Amino acid sequence: MKKYRFRWRIFTSLALFIGTMVVTVSGIALYVAPHHRIANEMGWTLLFLDQGQWWDLHLTSMIVFMLAFGFHLFKFNWRAFLHYMGRKTKGAIRHPVELLVSVLLTVILIWGTLANWAVTNWVLDLHKWMRAEYVESWQEWRAEKYGDG
Repeated sequence: MKKYRFRWRIFTSLALFIGTMVVTVSGIALYVAPHHRIANEMGWTLLFLDQGQWWDLHLTSMIVFMLAFGFHLFKFNWRAFLHYMGRKTKGAIRHPVELLVSVLLTVILIWGTLANWAVTNWVLDLHKWMRAEYVESWQEWRAEKYGDG
């Protein structure tokens, strides 16, 4: 009988895929959630989880994701990554256009977010608008429940 051999590369790839899904879903849940105080008072839930549970899930799955990413890069793909970055003998960057575009896109997104550019901050503006809608709904809910206004 052949002995089973655990395949770490497959495990790591699957862990990264599943981790990406969990981090994405929990990130979306946190994006659409109301302010923490309002969520707690109203008993807000999404898919049977409250906001605190979504935060816990997001943070713990992010740690697992980062560990799987580190293992994936340094254990299985380090040589391929170095190959993308440059040749050992000539020291030249092997794929300069792809590297430049990746760095520029990242810098533009970071800079645009911090500089409050409309092109990049529409995601944040939508989030603020959704939270304001929750506040308005919460005020109406509170007035009905407690009779204050």
